[in-house]
Amino acid sequence: MQVIEYPDNHVNLHIQKGAWLRNCHGALYKSRRFCRKFIFSFFSLAGSPRAVKMKLLLLTVAMFGALGAKTFYRIDGDGYGPFKSHFHDWLVARGHTFALEAYDNYGATGTFGGKDSDGQGISKTPVIFIHGNSDSALDTGAMLVDGWTKALGYYIDEGYTFAELYGITYGDRDMATAADTQMTCEWMKGHRKFVEDVLEYTGAPKVNLVGHSMGATIARFVAKGGSSIINGEHCDLGHALTDKIDVLISVAGAHFGMCMCTALSDKHSCSSADGFWPGNTCGGGVETTCATASQGQCTDIDHYSTFLKDINNNEAREAGHVFSLFSRDDNVLGPESLTWGRMTSIIPNEDGNHEYGGYTHFEMKDKTAADAIWAFHNHALPPKDRRKLKRTGIDILETVHSYSSEEEEEK
Repeated sequence: MQVIEYPDNHVNLHIQKGAWLRNCHGALYKSRRFCRKFIFSFFSLAGSPRAVKMKLLLLTVAMFGALGAKTFYRIDGDGYGPFKSHFHDWLVARGHTFALEAYDNYGATGTFGGKDSDGQGISKTPVIFIHGNSDSALDTGAMLVDGWTKALGYYIDEGYTFAELYGITYGDRDMATAADTQMTCEWMKGHRKFVEDVLEYTGAPKVNLVGHSMGATIARFVAKGGSSIINGEHCDLGHALTDKIDVLISVAGAHFGMCMCTALSDKHSCSSADGFWPGNTCGGGVETTCATASQGQCTDIDHYSTFLKDINNNEAREAGHVFSLFSRDDNVLGPESLTWGRMTSIIPNEDGNHEYGGYTHFEMKDKTAADAIWAFHNHALPPKDRRKLKRTGIDILETVHSYSSEEEEEK
């Protein structure tokens, strides 16, 4: 895989500025304008290579100091939520309860999106984000309940506004009870209505969908329509929304179940009816386990969750363009994201996928955001040789705004 080198000091400084801009924003939870002014002024000072190194050292010390104080000064969700009042009032006028319940029940970190006023224009296809099991629309401060806050920073850097970025919360936002999460038809119908809401509110001909983990399952069911039995209820979403969704991206999805569910079959989230049950056999008399079966080894692997099977067997397409992003080091889905030797994160009949290295299940939300933006704009995933930039041991690609792990870099 090609690694791009940038020996020119001016280019390196430009890249450093972009990287520190994001770090400032993440550490201080300050506005982009504040961080840009602070860091770009810092780098504008002339100096020798030794002086530049000293600048970086001082800035690093300052940044880590800010990170140490972050807990005391941060703003929940980075101030991205809740809904803008313009969108909230629009929903109220139409009595759209599911999105309003998220607004009312989860506070400032439970929702985001909306125009500042009637006159605000929309120049990009709106993006709707659906978080995973026990997560949140935005960062709550609780461990692993950080929502889309970091990812949204990339979108804002690319010129998106909250008139083009939308998300709501479902579930209890408690990772300690994730295994007991019971998906409901209300969640499915609520998200389906939210997609229709955003289409109507923005006047856009299409929207883009991004779903992480369980959110990828919800996104696919919402987009494809059709019916299934969820929590004992016949859940019918009607016709497909294929012509209304430009790009759908699944991030660390489990479309054929999760191997961890073989040991948690009594938990709601691992149900064989409407959870992530992967099945219990490889077939052909092969003695192996869900997690250790090698790719292509198993022959009898179609006895997984009925709900997942209903989605996969539905012939309707999710969107005009469908992509999946997953990690071979996912700590939830397991090594290579394999389930009985089948890549569980790959969507049947998708248009493309990319496997990352070194990213955890939850890191995938944030560290693939730039590639998702590329896919929205280009209807394709970025070429691999444009994902990498090697500079002093730090992986940064300021020019196309993409990141890779150190493990990928070494290849």
